[in-house]
Amino acid sequence: MPDTLSASSSTVALSLGANIGDRLGTLRQALRLIEQLEGVSQLNVSHFYRTAPVGYTAQPDFINCAATLKTTLGPEQLLGLLRGIEERLGRQRRERWRQREIDIDILLFGQQVIDTPTLVIPHPEMSNRAFVLVPLAQVAPLLRHPLRNATVAQLLEQLQDRSGIERVMEEDGGAVDNHANFPRHIAVEGGIGAGKTTLATAIAKQIGGRLVLEQFEDNPFLPHFYRDPEHHAFQTQLFFLLSRYRQQEAFRQPDLFHQTIVSDYLFDKDRIFASLTLRDHELALYDTIVAALSPSVPVPDLVIYLQSSVGRLAANIQKRGRDMEQGITMEYLEQLSDAYKRYILRYTAAPVLIVNTDQVDLANDAAAFAQLLASLHGGHPIGAAPLLFSSLPNH
Repeated sequence: MPDTLSASSSTVALSLGANIGDRLGTLRQALRLIEQLEGVSQLNVSHFYRTAPVGYTAQPDFINCAATLKTTLGPEQLLGLLRGIEERLGRQRRERWRQREIDIDILLFGQQVIDTPTLVIPHPEMSNRAFVLVPLAQVAPLLRHPLRNATVAQLLEQLQDRSGIERVMEEDGGAVDNHANFPRHIAVEGGIGAGKTTLATAIAKQIGGRLVLEQFEDNPFLPHFYRDPEHHAFQTQLFFLLSRYRQQEAFRQPDLFHQTIVSDYLFDKDRIFASLTLRDHELALYDTIVAALSPSVPVPDLVIYLQSSVGRLAANIQKRGRDMEQGITMEYLEQLSDAYKRYILRYTAAPVLIVNTDQVDLANDAAAFAQLLASLHGGHPIGAAPLLFSSLPNH
């Protein structure tokens, strides 16, 4: 599968469904096969949803999802390949509205309008079906219907009946997900020694999320920076910037096995360190590079900021005993802590939950950790707000 496509590529929207056999397993396999097609790239997949059958109702519920992709194939070519995937996964052709081992429909193919005996695009029923529009609006709300002159989000808003559709929990064979409003991307942030990695790992394990950790140990310039910041800051910072940027692929790629990604850093935090360590001409060049990279960097849905006193950060750094960190000065920690506070208070890209780690030890307080997990559900306003725990350990 190519990483890039030519200028002649088209954006395609698909709807997938199954209601007999291993529904989730079949859908996952279908998506893998689609992603492997020659001439297909940038597959993006919605959550899975349980939906009531339409037409003939005396049959099991469907599980549906939507996907978008880029392709250099023509519409008929893609249709033929999708039909081949259906056959490979055991699709039996039955009368309309009956049960399906797997069903893959092309909803949109760029802005093309096609009406042939084998293919009608846009799909004639897509504007009337919640099981199509709900998942499609999740991954491509701004795709435009070429005949209705409306986006997918607008079509969903106009839909009168959205009943009979529930997001399902993939790990439990299609049971209704009681944690359906967990954010898709949670980022844990804080100063050096705040406990970001420990908390991110614990959250991902508890909710079955995908863990993405910053690979700071791979930076060959970091030990030199701690010994001589003035002469090694730019190389260190640029390596971190590009490394963090490459890792953003993890947030853009579809993940068929995890509903939530948990990371132990914000991409934006790179600028905090750069502002403290780089000289003016270096920072100007750094900002030019960031400006080119930032538009393609996904924004997290929720940020957890671990607010710690400088004394606690220093104690944690000393306790974990990394040789290259032992030269970090209190002055640098204070500057970094102040820069973080200013940044977090002004952060408006996503909701931020501030956890005061001087007051609560999430690694050893099960009740507080459970309260944090409960707070991860949706409904938080954009901006920073402290998370107040109902009970705090003695300290």
